[in-house]
Amino acid sequence: MLISTRTKKISLGILALVASIGGYEFIRGMQTRIQRKKMYQKALKRKKETGKPLLVIGDPYNGGMNSILGNDYDAGDITLDINGCPELRKRGNFNIIEGKLEDEIVKLQSNSYIVFLSCVLEYVNCENMQKVIQELHRISYNGKIEKDTDNPNLFIVTVPTFTIHSEIYFPVLWTHEGGANNVVYLKNGKYQFRKTLSRYLKQLK
Repeated sequence: MLISTRTKKISLGILALVASIGGYEFIRGMQTRIQRKKMYQKALKRKKETGKPLLVIGDPYNGGMNSILGNDYDAGDITLDINGCPELRKRGNFNIIEGKLEDEIVKLQSNSYIVFLSCVLEYVNCENMQKVIQELHRISYNGKIEKDTDNPNLFIVTVPTFTIHSEIYFPVLWTHEGGANNVVYLKNGKYQFRKTLSRYLKQLK
C-alpha cells in the first residue's frame, strides 16, 4: 500500500518536532552541566578562602545527565543525599549523610559550611521550601541577607525551567530518585517555586 504524500509530510513533521524537542532538552541539560561545574569550582574557591568545610547536597553520580554522562561535580567534606550516594560509597571512605534535606539540614550547626546544592530543591515538599531555604542560609552565613543571592557561601543550581524534565521528571525511570515536587527559579534575587505539572496532575486524581 502506497503512503500518500500528505501522510509522509505529517510523519516528517512529527519526527522533526520530536527531534527539535529532544535537541532542546539536551542543550538545556548540557547548559546545566556547565553551570554546575562553574558553581562547584566557585564553592571550592570559597572553601579555601574561608577555611569552612564544603557541604555538597545532591549525589554527584545520580541525576538525569550525570547518571549517563558521568559526574560534573564531586563530593564535599560532607555529602548529603536522600539515597545515600551508593556510587560514592563504592569509590572511597566519604562522609555521607543519607536522608531528606528538610530532615537533615536542621541538625547542622549555624554558619559552619560552604554549601553547594545541585538540583535538590525540586524534591523538597512544597510546604517545607521556605524553611529549607532559611536553613541553607543559617548553616552557611550569619550576615545580613535581603536576597537569596546575597549569601556568598551558598551556591545553588536548579533544574532549568521551561523544559519537559522540569515539569515531568522522566529520568526517574532510571535514576530511582522519586518524582520532583517543584519547579524552582530565581525572581528578583529570591528563590520561588511552584508545583510541577506531574505533581499537579497527580493531585487532580
